[in-house]
This record gives sequence, structure tokens and C-alpha cells, in this order.
Amino acid sequence: MSNPKLWQNRVKHLFYSVFTNKRFLTAYVPKYDLKFRFFIKDGVGKDIYYKFGVYSEDYITSFLLNEIGITNEDFIIDIGANIGWYSLTLSSKAAPTVFSFEPDPLNFSLLKQNIENNGKTNIKAFNAAISNENGKHTLFLYKNHNLGRHSLIQQEKSVKSTEVATVCLDDLLASEQKDKQPIKLIKLDIEGFEYMALQGATESLKRCQYLLTEFSPQMMRQINQDPADYIKLLQQAGFTVYRIEHAGLEEPDFDKILRNNEQVNFFCRR
Repeated sequence: MSNPKLWQNRVKHLFYSVFTNKRFLTAYVPKYDLKFRFFIKDGVGKDIYYKFGVYSEDYITSFLLNEIGITNEDFIIDIGANIGWYSLTLSSKAAPTVFSFEPDPLNFSLLKQNIENNGKTNIKAFNAAISNENGKHTLFLYKNHNLGRHSLIQQEKSVKSTEVATVCLDDLLASEQKDKQPIKLIKLDIEGFEYMALQGATESLKRCQYLLTEFSPQMMRQINQDPADYIKLLQQAGFTVYRIEHAGLEEPDFDKILRNNEQVNFFCRR
């Protein structure tokens, strides 16, 4: 770590964690001129505050900003928004309309604060999970060091749970009078529940130009979902599926990914 500011932040983080009752800190990202308030123990905030100065997935953010050409007229959907990294950074060069969905009460509170603290009036936040049905579902909460691992699928390291609202994306967009609007990008990272989410978004997918999705075959198998079905769903929706890595896009070896239960990120385009 060569950045002296990050060294200073590491020391401050240690001090606040050990010697005070401080629960939240705010990290500044000069690259995007953005501030992120975060829970002091959470890994996403640590990445930004003292590890890298950005979120560890910033190579994906850079790819999106450089490759898909986001404009003020675009419509972006961020499913599993967490504290708002993608919603905010994808709004750093333009002001697209962004719908951000985050079911966890703590993450949602931080998401709202980060939208307001950065003056981003183009982002609308929804305290709900995207699913294949409208209603309620148990959200299983992961340990405090990784608040981005909360899932509608129970995990070995789930420590507690809370009931959250679920909505079908197609229905939500219809209620917001966005059911005819082209969608530039859907970003989807909900810890193995992606297939179920897109089951309620079949009409939205038809209008979507790009899709960024985490793929977690092992977690999908925990709810008796064949992960190969998710790949088929994306392809049948008209997308070409790529694996996105630090070096850029790669042709995915689906058999190997499925065989080894690899958790990867897919970038899909028409």
C-alpha cells in the first residue's frame, strides 16, 4: 500500500475499532469524487477506506464506464445495491435514472445516506428484494464483516434473519410507469437468488441492453436450482455471456465453472 492516506486511514480505523464505540465511518473516493458511509466492520467499506481506495470490484466499474457509454437518458437497475457503490459510481460521469434495490435495513439506510450525501437526485432507492413473487421472504444475515453476503438463501455463516419485502421487477416497473422504457443495464448481485429474480423480470429483460450478474452455482444448488438453467435463461433472453475479469472479457468455460462451483461475474450483452 503506497498511498499515505490509506495508511493513515488504516491507523484511524484500528483506533476507532478498538478504542471507541464508533460504528460508522465515511470513506472518500477521489477517483469518482464520492463519499461512502459504511459500517465500520464491513469489508466493502474497508476496501474503500484503507485497502485500495476503491471497492475491490472497481475493475468492473471501470469497464462499464468505459465500454457501455452511460448517458443522462439511460435507465439502470441495481439489484443488491448494498451501500450504493455501483449506483453512485455509474452516476459519476452522467446522471442516468437509477433504481436501486436493497432489502437489508442497515444497508438500505446507508444506501439512502450515501445517495443524499453525494447529492444524487437521479437515484431512487427501494427497500425490497427482487424475486419471482410479490410478498415477504426471510433474509438471512451474514456475519458483520461482510454485509454484502446477506441472502434469501440460508448459509452456513448466517447469524440471524429478518423478514423483507419482495417484488417482481416487471410489476415494480409497471407501477413506476417504467415498463416501456429501455434499460441500459441491469446489475444483479444477490448471492445465489439471481435466477429467481429474473423469473419475475422476463419483460424487463427484453428491453435490457446489458446485464452484469454474479453467478454462484453452489448457492443455487442449495435451493435445488440447477445453475445451468440460469445460463440458459440468459442465452435464451438473447444475451451473449462473457466472464469478466481484471484483464477484461473472457469466453467462459461453463462446464468448468459448473463442475468446480466457481463463483464468477458474468457480463452479458446483445
